[in-house]
Amino acid sequence: MTLVKNPITPNTRRPVLEDLTRSGVSFWQQTRIRLVVGGMIIALCALLAGGIVANAYSTAYTLFQTIAEFYAIKVDAAEGALQNIARTSQATADYTALTSDTPLFEASVNDIFRNFNAYRGELFILQSNLQSQAERTAFTVADTYTYSRFWRHVSNLIDGRSDLDLARREYLSADNHLRTRIIPALEALICVLASSRRWKHWKRRIFRSWPKRVSRRAVR
Repeated sequence: MTLVKNPITPNTRRPVLEDLTRSGVSFWQQTRIRLVVGGMIIALCALLAGGIVANAYSTAYTLFQTIAEFYAIKVDAAEGALQNIARTSQATADYTALTSDTPLFEASVNDIFRNFNAYRGELFILQSNLQSQAERTAFTVADTYTYSRFWRHVSNLIDGRSDLDLARREYLSADNHLRTRIIPALEALICVLASSRRWKHWKRRIFRSWPKRVSRRAVR
């Protein structure tokens, strides 16, 4: 019997090891690429989300600012109307009491027209921005008594200034309508504007961080 020696089998362990090593390197490279790409996608999504949030905040902030300015303009106009009509009445009283040889006599009549024109300008702003029925009601009272009563008596006073008794009666009538009708109506209009639900809803949120572009006296 002839003994046959075992054939020498080639050493296949090294190539297999090399293949596994190459496969391992390829796997980790692919994993690294996936992680990098995934991280980039996440970062892009985060940037997009941040942009959306920033845009939403900017839009809301602009809306708050517009509402604040709108209500502040109306409140300022109503307060300005009160001041100007009071100055008109004061100038009318001076014009009634002073004599023609007094240096302030002509200045007082000029003050009457200047202050009343400023008052009319504030009324125009209010009329252009009225919204609720309560605002319209208060404004209508002030506007009606201004022209049909107050200014009619002031005009009669200026025309009949030579008659001192007539001038005094006209002034007292004008002042009576001012105190009993016009001023209460303007004050009621200010209260309606300041107590508006929309204004109350937004004003606390606006002025926490908004720069003081609108007068604080409008926030009451």
